[in-house]
Amino acid sequence: MQSNDQIAVFLDIENFIGFSNDLKLPIDLAEILEKLKEEGRLIIRRSFGDLNRSLEGIGQPKQLLNIRRMLRDNLFIHEDMPYKNAVKNSADMRMTVEMLYTAFTIPSITKFAVITGDSDYVPVF
Repeated sequence: MQSNDQIAVFLDIENFIGFSNDLKLPIDLAEILEKLKEEGRLIIRRSFGDLNRSLEGIGQPKQLLNIRRMLRDNLFIHEDMPYKNAVKNSADMRMTVEMLYTAFTIPSITKFAVITGDSDYVPVF
């Protein structure tokens, strides 16, 4: 059954890379997106985070082009958010602002999907 729902997908790429690596899964969104398509039409696909630092953190810095290609092939617009200090970057806050902006400015979006590996975004909902 095809749904008329329109979905905005937001990806915390840093958490997704770390989570996939911890579970020894490929860093690929294809299966997740196919499952989401059962719920409606994917209208917005946004990704946020520091790809370089994330891949260096799991010892796979040479995968940068592959990850960028995977995001492109899955129609994601990626916003690189490099770390400004050694503690934390601003990707979580930027993604939160973008989710709220989308919720208030695009009323046709009926569902949100947040792909992450932590609970940083619970207050948004």
